[in-house]
Amino acid sequence: GRHVQTIGGYGGDGGLFNHPTDVLVDAQDRLYVCDTLNHRVQVLDTDGQAQLAIGVPGTEPGALNAPKALATDPEGYLHVVDAGNARVQVFDAGGRYVDTYGRYGTDTGQFVMPRDIAIDAYGRSYVVDSGRGVIVVFERSGAEAAGFFQPELPGGEKVMPLRVSLDAQGELVVTGHPIA
Repeated sequence: GRHVQTIGGYGGDGGLFNHPTDVLVDAQDRLYVCDTLNHRVQVLDTDGQAQLAIGVPGTEPGALNAPKALATDPEGYLHVVDAGNARVQVFDAGGRYVDTYGRYGTDTGQFVMPRDIAIDAYGRSYVVDSGRGVIVVFERSGAEAAGFFQPELPGGEKVMPLRVSLDAQGELVVTGHPIA
């Protein structure tokens, strides 16, 4: 609970942020920050110095529009919830665009407003779609849509999912609130 370091500040230059929404540390201790309103993911070293910016504003593959969340898969690829474009984009360790999965819509494998992501040890992606109140599931790191579900409390009351994570046993943990 002791403060160690502060990084960043408000702005658009490298190492500065405009509405950071998620953070992830990779196996090489690089810090990835969803810099949502700058429409990029920034990669920083352990001293907080900007090393790389992933994405530029836009809609084409590799471009981002309000990225919200980050996860890495078992192969080390970075998955970015590209909320404004209603998709998840995949990048390699060098920040190069690899693939996209999901798109706008309400069918299996589609999103209205993706918000968060968790990826299990088998490469399954669990993406919170706050626009529909469901979690969309993809097999093999987004290669194919497996379906979607709406979480519920033990008594059957539906839950609006907000965030997802995986516990030490690989069980999906969902935070949210009951839907009235």
